[in-house]
Amino acid sequence: MSPLDVAALIPFGPALGDPLVWTPAEVLSGGASQRAWVLYEDPTRQFAAGLWECDEGLWTVRYTECEFVQMLAGRIRIVDAAQNVREVVAGESFVIPVGFRGTWEVLEPARKYFVTFEARGNARES
Repeated sequence: MSPLDVAALIPFGPALGDPLVWTPAEVLSGGASQRAWVLYEDPTRQFAAGLWECDEGLWTVRYTECEFVQMLAGRIRIVDAAQNVREVVAGESFVIPVGFRGTWEVLEPARKYFVTFEARGNARES
């Protein structure tokens, strides 16, 4: 076993530097202005971890990756293609599997830690 690479330790604290900023292409309501700070990405660019925040809004999602989420602030509602609904608040965690389709709605300004894995050559639609 190789020793731990100290450079890979994720600084789970306030994010520094400029965030990635975007608005999803398929916004259904609200502004859905999103910001993310990638705190770690492996050399293959398949695995990443970071901090994300978003203003109120509703948009469609199609996951090509698996994502683990730890909610830090706010309240969100996730609805899958079969209309199953889950609301999540600060302090709760969940996983979204690859292939998930549905909607993501930020009901109160939200902040989360995220960890994603997207297998190389994933054939699922983005």
